[in-house]
Amino acid sequence: YQIAQLYSVAEMSKQESSSDSGIQILINEPYNDQALGKGQYTHKLYHLGRFHLFRLPCSKCPRILSALVPANTLIIDEKAWNAYPDCITEFFNPFLRERFSIKIQTKHVANDDDLENVLTFLVHNLPPDLLSKREIVRIDIANDPIDVKENGCETNPKLFCPKKDPLRGPLNANWIRDMKAQKKPFMCCYKLVTIKFKVFGLESKIESYISKVPYTDAYVASTSNLSFCAFIGAFSALLIDGLG
Repeated sequence: YQIAQLYSVAEMSKQESSSDSGIQILINEPYNDQALGKGQYTHKLYHLGRFHLFRLPCSKCPRILSALVPANTLIIDEKAWNAYPDCITEFFNPFLRERFSIKIQTKHVANDDDLENVLTFLVHNLPPDLLSKREIVRIDIANDPIDVKENGCETNPKLFCPKKDPLRGPLNANWIRDMKAQKKPFMCCYKLVTIKFKVFGLESKIESYISKVPYTDAYVASTSNLSFCAFIGAFSALLIDGLG
């Protein structure tokens, strides 16, 4: 899975930089941080007028937010530190600055789908007031609703069967139970998503809107499906050293 994740990040960045997708890649380079370790750092700008961020077209942004932010600053600034098994992704808006942010802390854990057990890695530093607000959302890439017409079988784990390794798919509805019973390895991805919107009188409304948007499902499912399906034929024979 580490190879799949690294390959997918590199391949998606390549596709984004070579197309008129509304995504502007400013930095894409390796880093070595004392706290985070070694990984890949990316800095991107999402121009919401052209890019459907988290599968939501710009036209569906809250009218209040559109009124607050000038049209030419409808941009999301993304900074990501991918240091498997831990990743951090942060989103900002250059106009709202410190008043708006979305932070995603990710931990990949093999063979463990015990939410409360693994989430302690992410939330043990949260103060009680934030911990009480936390909502746990479970995402199963083989059982969450996916629009087949939109995504196609090549990125749908329920339909995709890799030609080079047919044992890896498709996934059935009980795939996690079967994996455990057969003692086969599987990967769980745990994300702590923290949303902040600090504009007087609008905090609760905007934060509630963002939290109810299928953001987590769309973001996690799309990246997980891509890692599992789209590039499996390419990355299955690679070693990590070959991803540079």
